[in-house]
Amino acid sequence: MENSTGSTAQGIQRQKLEKILIYYPITKSEQTAIATTLSDFDSLITSMRKLIDKKKMIKQGVMQELLTGKRRLPGFDKEWVTNPIGDLFKLNSTFSKSPFIQESGYFLIMDMGSISVDGKNIAYKRTDFNQDILCEGDLVMPKDDIGGGFIIGKVAYIDLGLKYVLGDHVYKLKLKSNSNSSLFFSYLINSDQINQELKKKVSGSAQLGLGRQSVNEQLVCFPADFPEQNEIAHTLFDMDFEINKLESKLSKLKSLKQGAMQQLLTGKIRLL
Repeated sequence: MENSTGSTAQGIQRQKLEKILIYYPITKSEQTAIATTLSDFDSLITSMRKLIDKKKMIKQGVMQELLTGKRRLPGFDKEWVTNPIGDLFKLNSTFSKSPFIQESGYFLIMDMGSISVDGKNIAYKRTDFNQDILCEGDLVMPKDDIGGGFIIGKVAYIDLGLKYVLGDHVYKLKLKSNSNSSLFFSYLINSDQINQELKKKVSGSAQLGLGRQSVNEQLVCFPADFPEQNEIAHTLFDMDFEINKLESKLSKLKSLKQGAMQQLLTGKIRLL
């Protein structure tokens, strides 16, 4: 925006705008061919976004039914039980790994910025610091947030052992018994009902915080049988896998469109 002016509201003067040079094909037929090609990309991108939104809505409905016991999967009919999270998980926290960040480090740091608002693992900071290593099946929950509290109480599931280290502003939740599925509980804790209940326990103004006791006392209702937990978890995991594949395709479509724009709008590739 070299030709823009102003500090609070950016603007451009008409005289400067009129003097900006643009490079374009002289024939209308070539202009139309380029526009049609890019429009086709836009249509594909829009269709893919709608499909992803539809799949997410379907998954949300399935979660509401399966994680509350309103709908039972075939072969399961035993009563569910209710326990506080503290009876099921051991909570730990640790110190910041920021002083040990290395761009080429082997481990990924799980801290407050490593978990998305929907509980996805988005870790990107690397380190070779090899303490507080997380195991497969551990859950990581942000306990602090300065961005409105949207990530507090969400959990990310660690799907690969010996690859992540625990950072600050988060709790590690480790199951006390192998008779439960941590993947199932990642979905349960991230469900609207449980997550909203956790958010009600948040305190603070500038920096919001969720106390260890508040997490430990949070009640969760779940199937006592591991096979039912496992079946529910993998039903939802399969839906996530499908959504992730579609989101990957969407990302590729956007990249292809960007590449096409770079080639077609600069004349590097000609259609006619």
